[in-house]
Amino acid sequence: MKRREFITLLGGSAAAWPFAARAQQPAIPAIGFLGAGLQNARPYLMQRIRQGLNEAGLEEGRNVLVEYRFAEGHYDRLPGLTDELLRHDVAVIIADGTAAAVAAKTATGKVPIVFMTGGDPVSLGLVASLNRPDANLTGITMFNTEMIAKRLELLGELLPKEAAIALLINSASPNSKLTARQAQAAAGAMGRVMQVIAASSEAELEAAFATLRQRQIAAVVVAADPFFDDHHELLVALVTRYAVRRSSNGGNLRKPARWPATARASPTPIVRSPSTLGELSREANRASCR
Repeated sequence: MKRREFITLLGGSAAAWPFAARAQQPAIPAIGFLGAGLQNARPYLMQRIRQGLNEAGLEEGRNVLVEYRFAEGHYDRLPGLTDELLRHDVAVIIADGTAAAVAAKTATGKVPIVFMTGGDPVSLGLVASLNRPDANLTGITMFNTEMIAKRLELLGELLPKEAAIALLINSASPNSKLTARQAQAAAGAMGRVMQVIAASSEAELEAAFATLRQRQIAAVVVAADPFFDDHHELLVALVTRYAVRRSSNGGNLRKPARWPATARASPTPIVRSPSTLGELSREANRASCR
């Protein structure tokens, strides 16, 4: 199914939420935003949320309230933050990231949830079907996990066959095990062995890159995760520090960033698929207003 069709289907399902849930809204309805990442690192999300509200004829602070909660990269805080939103009697929760979506689903089966995830919502247990999102969940996915094979194919074009590669995952993410399995399967089909290295804090990122150099890893694929999105500047700095030679690439990890390997000097490349999180946030917010 094409991404445009998927968004259309999910947006349509959002319009079918039970009237009873809407009838219980206060005079000024409140929308809850549950983010797994850093608030300061994602100003574009708030901008797109307000844009989506305006397109629906709503203005934050005038005829709708938005309660923002961010886990700041500590995914274990998400259940408590979800409970806070529910105590504010929000009419709908926008969940940014797989971990946020899982926490919201676990906390409530009544309040509508619009999620944004990079994984397969069915495999993650968020919905039973893409065609018919059940219960109180609907949302948007970028299918980043399913794109692992294509990203490895890109690496195959950049590196010699014998070059060692690794996958960097956030072990705190509910999507990490599925991502690792699919990546290892894709690497195996290409005749490559992929090592999996986990990091869920800045200190662990430092240690991870030290391990990459110790193991003579030629390239690393960074899994899609809010933690890595929020720390893309640190990732670029670590590549520079631990690489044999500095790359001349600008290195914004939200766009493709590649460090080509050479026989004389082999820095550790990072390949990252483009993501339009701001656009996804606006689409999710528009769905929550229906």
